[in-house]
Amino acid sequence: MKKILVFLFAIALFASCKNVEQYKTGITDLTTKWDVATKTVTDLSTMLEASKAAQMASFDSLHIDSTFLSKLKGADLEKVNAAVTAYQSSGAGLTEATTKLSEIKSTWDAKSTEVSALKDGLAAGKLEGDVAAKITELTTFITNSEATVTSIKDIIAKSSEGSTSALATLKTAVAPFMGKK
Repeated sequence: MKKILVFLFAIALFASCKNVEQYKTGITDLTTKWDVATKTVTDLSTMLEASKAAQMASFDSLHIDSTFLSKLKGADLEKVNAAVTAYQSSGAGLTEATTKLSEIKSTWDAKSTEVSALKDGLAAGKLEGDVAAKITELTTFITNSEATVTSIKDIIAKSSEGSTSALATLKTAVAPFMGKK
């Protein structure tokens, strides 16, 4: 009886190892894609923060504050205020991009745990649940996230173009008043 139990245990162990092996390629491919996508999301976050900082620095470099504006009257003040408002509005795309990126990142953390569980389970030789479905789900998540990343990059580019144009208009509006005391 003891020999039969040892034999059945050996078969079960072999079957479970074989079960894990069937997912090795899928999990390896998934983790490779995940690592690339994670770097892309991280780089995008850096890019977005740099764009926001550049927009703020451009505005700050003009030294348009309440003291400056208090020296303007009538049509001059309206023209400069309109240009300031247009420039500030040109950054609205960056707010939208920040919101979309935050949504991805919050979900990304949860999905990271799932990818790690698959990777660790493969290394340990023990995977639980519907592994094929989980690989498919996570691969689809990566694909959808890549589309959102592309969308965010487009938003950043359009916002940057709009900010550049609005900044030129703003500089033109304030130029006649710069240096006046």
